[in-house]
Amino acid sequence: MNTKNTITNNTDSLEAVAPEVVQAKIVSAACCLDGVTGGAALYKVKGDTSKEWKNRELLIHAPYKAERAILEGMVGSIEAVLDEVGLDKARKLEITCVVYSDVIVRGFNNQKETWEANGFINRRGNKVKESRYWKQLFSLAEACKITVRKPTKYSTVLKGCTNRARMVAQAGLQYKRDAEVMAQVADAVAKDRS
Repeated sequence: MNTKNTITNNTDSLEAVAPEVVQAKIVSAACCLDGVTGGAALYKVKGDTSKEWKNRELLIHAPYKAERAILEGMVGSIEAVLDEVGLDKARKLEITCVVYSDVIVRGFNNQKETWEANGFINRRGNKVKESRYWKQLFSLAEACKITVRKPTKYSTVLKGCTNRARMVAQAGLQYKRDAEVMAQVADAVAKDRS
């Protein structure tokens, strides 16, 4: 009599126990130029066979808003990945965000509990800068696993993202200058009519 136990390989029950892990990578950068800030974020879901990374660009008509541009790019890209993947309860999403900013890396990895406990007031008693975007990022981190880190090397994707942010800032600066020239022309025309 054969007393060997047989083990059946039922892949349907394994999928229910261990859902597929979906991974995505986001690279975000910003560039500040003479009163404007350009931001760019590139993202790609692992397994996407296209050579192109999807991108988000933003222009802020204010100087020195790199932190906001990076956070806004990250939040928008995470939301886009969630929409693309169609995250449901049986699926796990892991997103890695790569940024140059020490402020963003430290803020995400070390300050969440402190800021939430203090109502987003920092240790100096001031409101945390860009708290709106920090709250959105922390909220998204509840829905999926997010890792924020500095780059380990300077890759072509990171270089491309940085260049794209610079191009957005340059275009915004040119638009600002064109608007100033057009305002001067309108003033000159108005003076000539009077």
